[in-house]
Formats: sequence, C-alpha cells, structure tokens
Amino acid sequence: MNTQSRVFFQRLNEVLDDQCGAICDIDGDDRHIELSLPSGQVFLLNFHGPTQQIWLSSPISGAHHYVFVDEQWCSTRNQEPILDRLSAELTQTLGQSVMLT
Repeated sequence: MNTQSRVFFQRLNEVLDDQCGAICDIDGDDRHIELSLPSGQVFLLNFHGPTQQIWLSSPISGAHHYVFVDEQWCSTRNQEPILDRLSAELTQTLGQSVMLT
C-alpha cells in the first residue's frame, strides 16, 4: 500500500461520513470503503496492491480502475478523477448534492 492511497481513503471516509453518513452505511479503513445506500445499492472502493490502483465498483457505471497521476486518482480509461465520478453518481442516486472534491 502506498501513502497516496492511504491518505485518499482516510480523507474520503471523513468526507463521505460528513456528507452521506446520516443516510448511508459507510464501512471502511485505509484500504477500502463500502458505501451502502438506502436503495440497497453498494459502491465498493479498494486499493489493489499488485497494480497500485484504486478499483471502484459502481452500481451505476460498473467497474473502474484509477492510477495516481498529477496528485489525484484518475481513470485508466479517460483520466477522469475518481472524486468527480463518485460525486456525480452519488448525487444522481441520492437525489441530493454530494461534493467530494
């Protein structure tokens, strides 16, 4: 595990708890997060050590892989930052603004 991923998961846990903790079940540590929504949908994020990537499993858009580039975690598909995708999908799913960036 690297420092960038550890810091990412610690900060994301705090922000998710602050913005979604009242309505979502959040379970996580410095290597993974499981975010269960009231609808029963689950977002999973984890650090994959062999590839040094963060993997996101989204009930909205499926599986995504992210690498650390220019001080942020960006998609291996299109360089989209992970927090942009997660913010948009949580906003869509929860029906309220979720700003993780």
